[in-house]
Amino acid sequence: MSTPSPLLSAEQRAWRYWFDDGLPNLVAGIGCLSFGAFLAYDRSENATLLTIAVCFAGLILYSAVILFPRQIVEWLKSRITYPRTGYANPISPGESGLEVAQRMGILAQTPPRHVDIQQSEKLRRKRALLTSAFVCAAGIGMVFIHSRWASALAGVLIALALGFWGRKVYRVTWLVAGGFALIGLLLSALRDDQDGGTDRMAYFLLAAGGLLILNGTLALLRHLRANPRPSQIEP
Repeated sequence: MSTPSPLLSAEQRAWRYWFDDGLPNLVAGIGCLSFGAFLAYDRSENATLLTIAVCFAGLILYSAVILFPRQIVEWLKSRITYPRTGYANPISPGESGLEVAQRMGILAQTPPRHVDIQQSEKLRRKRALLTSAFVCAAGIGMVFIHSRWASALAGVLIALALGFWGRKVYRVTWLVAGGFALIGLLLSALRDDQDGGTDRMAYFLLAAGGLLILNGTLALLRHLRANPRPSQIEP
């Protein structure tokens, strides 16, 4: 059995620290929920001031999550979790395994090999690319495939992508990945919808956002319980 590359171990430790408190999943869930609310907006003549306000609030919130996800998560961490566990310079999406390992001091006694650097970056790019490709394909299928089971197929594709590739990049649990498959199956079973369109995507995003928010909230509560503030620790 081969020993894991120190570069891969460094990236995994950095990502694990970044996702352990649940805040990245919580923010991602808010983004899904807000975009789902925007897509579900009633654009007919029956639209009310409330539905219009919800639509634009969802669009603004989704835009903020898409444009500044790292900054939002860091802001939340600095006020919720860093006072309990200490600050750690977060990993950047464009940061290589070598940079992460050097910053974490993991390579002080184990000089990196060029092949390890290439393997680390290649695997990370491959996992992120495959995950994105499957999620995009699932979204397109929900909109354009004229079958009531399109949502089920999309949910299974997203679950497979998150389970096999995304979980090592985005720290998605199998429970969340399975939840996406269940959401797709329930939408197909409960909605007799033969046509495509954005309605499917809206309902799927609303349910997915709720799932991610629930998962992130539970992870945050576990993290806070396991890491009390210094003032709350008994002497």
